[in-house]
Amino acid sequence: LADEFVATLPDLVPQMRPGDYLLDVEGYSMIGDGIGPGTTLVMRPEIEPTERDICSVYVEGEGNTLKRVARDGSYVVLVAANPDFPDQRLPARMIRIQGVAIATLAVRALR
Repeated sequence: LADEFVATLPDLVPQMRPGDYLLDVEGYSMIGDGIGPGTTLVMRPEIEPTERDICSVYVEGEGNTLKRVARDGSYVVLVAANPDFPDQRLPARMIRIQGVAIATLAVRALR
């Protein structure tokens, strides 16, 4: 119906909270989970990820990446969903979780 439309992003993603942000994916490391270039994710910062959540992660000396996160004592294992990208086992002090993926948006440009 013409009177039903998305006025704000929370209309489209009702579980959004203040502080959540959108992340446009550029790489192929999570393609096995259906997340590739052009995918837009809704990310929630400042929450503790549960085992194997998909997270935006800052790796000291390397930059940002999107991976599943698993804890291993004082280490964190970053797990890709693409066999071309090996797991990374890093000291927890080298990484900062920037957000946990809570939704995927199918966004397509009209032009």
